[in-house]
Amino acid sequence: MHFTWDTDDTTSESAVDSLVRKRNLGSEYTNSDLSLLPDESLLKDIDIAVKRIFDAIRNDEKIIIFGHDDPDGITSTYIIYDYLKSLGATELSYYIPNREKEHHGIQKGFINYVKKGNHKLIVTVDNGISSIDGVKKLRDMACDVIITDHHMLKEEGAPHCYAVVNPKQEECNYPFDMIAGVGLSYLLTRYIYNYCKHHAIIAEEPPLKYVFWAAVGSITDKVPLVDVNRRIVKHAIDNFEKIRDTHIENLRLAYGTVNNQQQALEFITYTGLLLNNGRDLNGNHVGMDYLLAEGDEIDPVLNELIQLKSENDKRVKAVTEYVDMLISGYEGEGFIYFDEADSIPYPLLGLAASHTCFNLKIPAIFLKRKGDDIVCEGRCGPGFSVLEAFSYCSDTLHQFGGHVKAAGFTMAPENLNEFIFQFNGFLEMSKDSIDENKILQIDVAIEIKDLNNDFWERLQELQPYGMGNPVPILSINADKGQLKSVGFKLTGVKLPTTNKKIAFQWIKRKTLNIIDYS
Repeated sequence: MHFTWDTDDTTSESAVDSLVRKRNLGSEYTNSDLSLLPDESLLKDIDIAVKRIFDAIRNDEKIIIFGHDDPDGITSTYIIYDYLKSLGATELSYYIPNREKEHHGIQKGFINYVKKGNHKLIVTVDNGISSIDGVKKLRDMACDVIITDHHMLKEEGAPHCYAVVNPKQEECNYPFDMIAGVGLSYLLTRYIYNYCKHHAIIAEEPPLKYVFWAAVGSITDKVPLVDVNRRIVKHAIDNFEKIRDTHIENLRLAYGTVNNQQQALEFITYTGLLLNNGRDLNGNHVGMDYLLAEGDEIDPVLNELIQLKSENDKRVKAVTEYVDMLISGYEGEGFIYFDEADSIPYPLLGLAASHTCFNLKIPAIFLKRKGDDIVCEGRCGPGFSVLEAFSYCSDTLHQFGGHVKAAGFTMAPENLNEFIFQFNGFLEMSKDSIDENKILQIDVAIEIKDLNNDFWERLQELQPYGMGNPVPILSINADKGQLKSVGFKLTGVKLPTTNKKIAFQWIKRKTLNIIDYS
C-alpha cells in the first residue's frame, strides 16, 4: 500500500539532532551508565517485598518463582532465581506455565502445584497483576504472594496480596512505567544488593550477565527502547565484550560472528527468538533448563533449543504465508479472523496479528478455539489501544490483559458474535486514530550527498532501535539508478524504473530498505 507522507523540512538542526529532539531521547542519549538509573526505592512496595524474601531465605521457607513462557518471562524468572540462589536460598524453585495448556495468569495447575509442594512464598515475574481470583486462592492456602509485573492493572486494581511491585500503579513514584518484566526483575536485584549493603549482609553485586538477559527480554517484548529500557539495552551492547558467562559464550559459538555493536544487538535479538521455544509441562521450560544447566549438560540442551527454533521457524514461515493470502486486497478499519480451520497454532496467533497489523496498518485480532473457550491475540499501531478495545467489550470476556499495542483474552464461544459487534463499534469510534496510522512519518529529508560515512556513524548513535525508537525513515529525491550507482543495495518495496521521491530506512552501511515511493 502507498502512504500519505508527513514530513517536516523546516528545521535548521542537523538530521540526527532533529531525531534526538523529536524522539525525546534526552541530552545523554549516548550514555549507558547504569548509576544514572532512577532510585529503585521509588518502586511502591519494593522494600516490603525484599524484607519478606529475606525472611523466607533465613527461615528456609519454600519459595517459588512464577513466571511467563515468553522470553521476557524466562529471563525475568532466571535473573530472580539465580540471584536468590546466590543469597543462600536453598528451598527455591520456579514454575513456567505453558500457554498451550494453561491460560495466562495464576490458574488451577499452578495452585495445585503450590499446594502439593507446600510452598509458603510466591514471587511472580512478568505475570500476576490480573490474577485476582488466583491470588485469593493462594492466600486462602496461607501462601504469601509478591507480584512483580509490568502489565496494566484491571479497573478493580491489583490483587490483594503481600506486596505489588509494578510501576503502573497510580501510587508508585518510579518515574518510568514502560519497563519490561525483566527490567523490573533486574531493578529488584539492584535494590536487594543495596539492601544487603545497608544491613551488612554479604552479597555480590548483580553481575553484568543480568544486564544482557534484561536486554534480551526487553527487546523481545517490544517495550519502548527509551529512558530506562534504552539505558539497560545500550549498556549491554556497549559492554558486550566484558560479559563473562558460560551460557552466553556457548550461544555466541553457536550463533557466529559478533564483532561490533550492530552485531551484538542482532545476537541479543537472536537469543530472544531462541528462548521463545521450549514450552514444557509441569512448570518446566527448556529455556530455563539451558540457563541453569552446568558442565556437560549445557551443549545438549542448547542443541535442543536450536532444533526447536528451527522447527518453529518453519511454522512461522507457513503462518505468514497463510496470513498474506488472507489479507491480500483487504480494505477496512480493522481485521478480525476466527481460525475455524485450525490453520494457525495458538502460540503463533500473536505473530499472525502482528504481521497483519504491520502490513495493513490497522488493528488486527486473531481468534480460535482452545478447549472450552475462545482465545484471542490482538495487535495495533499508534493512536489505538487493543487493551482499551477489549475493556470496552469486557462484558463478553472471561479475562483480558496485556499492553496498549499487544493484548489477549479468553471468552465463552457463545459470546463471539456479540464481541465482534462491540469490537466493530469501537473501531468505528476510533476511525480517525486508525486513519492516522496510515500516514508515513518521514523523520528526515536528505540528499544523495548525505549518504556518507559521517551521517551513517551519527545514525548509529541512535541505537538501539526498537519500539519507541524505530529505525529512522528518511526521504530522498532520487531514482533507483542513482542509488545503485553510488553502491547501495535496495531491499523492500520494488521501485519503478523512474521516480524521484523515495522513503527508506538505512539498515546497513550499503543497504537501503525501501518503504514507499511517490
